[in-house]
Amino acid sequence: MNKVAIITGASRGIGKSAASYFAEQGYDVALIARNRELLEALSDELKQYYQINTGVFALDVCDREAVNACVNQIKRNHASIDVLFNNAGVFSFGTSEISPDDFDKLIDVNLRGVYNFTHAIVPTMKEQRNGYIFNLASDAGKHPIPTSGAYCMTKHGVVGYSQSLCLELAPFNIKVTAICPSVIDTDMGQAFEGFPDEDKITCLDINKTIDYLLTLGPNATVDEVIIKSTHYLKNGR
Repeated sequence: MNKVAIITGASRGIGKSAASYFAEQGYDVALIARNRELLEALSDELKQYYQINTGVFALDVCDREAVNACVNQIKRNHASIDVLFNNAGVFSFGTSEISPDDFDKLIDVNLRGVYNFTHAIVPTMKEQRNGYIFNLASDAGKHPIPTSGAYCMTKHGVVGYSQSLCLELAPFNIKVTAICPSVIDTDMGQAFEGFPDEDKITCLDINKTIDYLLTLGPNATVDEVIIKSTHYLKNGR
């Protein structure tokens, strides 16, 4: 029986790439995002190339009832939940001047979404005494950006929550890692003007990071990985 990976924000960018990685490794994948059409297209593509099962769940990660219903269905269809990749996220510029609506959206998706899926899935991982939770944070969760303070706030929160989870869940043989990349070559990454595409981290870099972490021995754990673009190094950061 195949292992199972749940990927939020799976319809594009990092999530779509990670879904392909897990499918290639033989995992059944549960694909989570709001756009059903994009998820169905990805599901069809993965099943064409890999001998796996896929589940498509078009929902908002902020909707706790929808998240709980999704996880309950996955549990009914599979014997275990082996990986949770909390990837869904949004970006907005702004620090003190960010609008309340944009601020609320950052909090809801970047923090509440991580909590909702983690809260729903951890009891199962504790019962099976095994699992891996990846939380996509950001280098912005480690270093301040004057134009994006609200976003930094949410990603600092993801890092802190993830590291606390790592400590809490270690006795249950559940690993937790916050992945903290700088700008990635995705649609979201296009918001950063003046950051050349050729200097951006790729989705493949994230897949390779996941692969490295999954291949570590049972006694080795990494609570965070910071992946810097050489763009910062060349510019003295």
